[in-house]
Amino acid sequence: MFRSLLYWMVGSLLLALVTRTWLLLGIFEPVTVSGNSMAPHLHGASWKAQCPKCENLCDYAADSDLRDKRLDCPQCGSRYLPLAKLELQRPDNLWIDRTAYIWRQPRRWETVVLRTPDDDHRLCIKRVVGLPGEVVELRHGDVWINGQVAHKSLADQRAMRLPIHHHENNFVLDNLPYNIGLSRKLHLVQDFMLSAKVQILGAGNLMLSIDDGRHPFHITLVPREGQVLLHRCGQLMQKSYLSPPSRELLKNDIVQVELSNFDRQLLLAIGDRLEVCLPLADSFPPAGVAEPLSIEVAEPHVLLGDPLLFRDIHYLPQCEGARRRQTDPICLQDDEFFLLGDNSPISLDSRSWGPVSADLLAGKPLLDR
Repeated sequence: MFRSLLYWMVGSLLLALVTRTWLLLGIFEPVTVSGNSMAPHLHGASWKAQCPKCENLCDYAADSDLRDKRLDCPQCGSRYLPLAKLELQRPDNLWIDRTAYIWRQPRRWETVVLRTPDDDHRLCIKRVVGLPGEVVELRHGDVWINGQVAHKSLADQRAMRLPIHHHENNFVLDNLPYNIGLSRKLHLVQDFMLSAKVQILGAGNLMLSIDDGRHPFHITLVPREGQVLLHRCGQLMQKSYLSPPSRELLKNDIVQVELSNFDRQLLLAIGDRLEVCLPLADSFPPAGVAEPLSIEVAEPHVLLGDPLLFRDIHYLPQCEGARRRQTDPICLQDDEFFLLGDNSPISLDSRSWGPVSADLLAGKPLLDR
């Protein structure tokens, strides 16, 4: 007993000494997020409102003057949320890992901390979209690399997706409730994701649909036969078979099913396993769609839970108020990156600065909420 206690005390002391040394050397550095260019994934101080009707929670930037604003619930559409019940939420706290990019360069879609090009004493956080030596272009809300749409992995889609609050039968736009104080032109979006928990108790089938306003896709899961049927515009496009792990999950457990068309790529995931990964036609201007996603069951033996709708980040060619508009392709040098903020309408990033030199990168942010 005494020996175990002694080991614990020595271990705690060593951990404290190592942590203190890292902090003194600046290897790990604590910071607080002050801006909103990465909202809603990372944000500064914000107001949190709760709808009394549906109990939905929604965040609004703390630097917005809400006294003369009418707050409507983005979830159910209820009007005039009570301003007296707004709660001020503290900003996100981060640690900067300054060793993260000593031995490797940042990956695409990874977040980085950098010294801002116009003030190297000020730190900011952005997301890497263009790597050294690439040609970067922003087109119809997507990132294009060397003439091709840049695809996100399933993990990246989950990390970057934005919830859709869609209570009216209108086109889905790139609106973000967080930016309530910003007046701007809204844009149609075409990249969607449906996520739901599914349990199949018998011989039922599950039907998922996704529509970007141009081509509706329908996927039918037939667990009893282990099949996946993909239709486009009513015509059978592909027939494949579920992997054995996915068949077992669908037979025996509650499983997360996700369908998306981010970056002109159709993905179907069961749990963490991709069952469909199909490139679509090159990007066209969004056509607009009021009902982009649906889920149906053919038998009463299928249980559904927690259906959620998401969209991808819609990248604009410039942020509001900026003079520079990034419409032409950018050729990155061997030591340059193209960085963007997740809150595209307000983010100051490579659309304004241009490419960012590698020597401005300070490290990787580690979230500590």
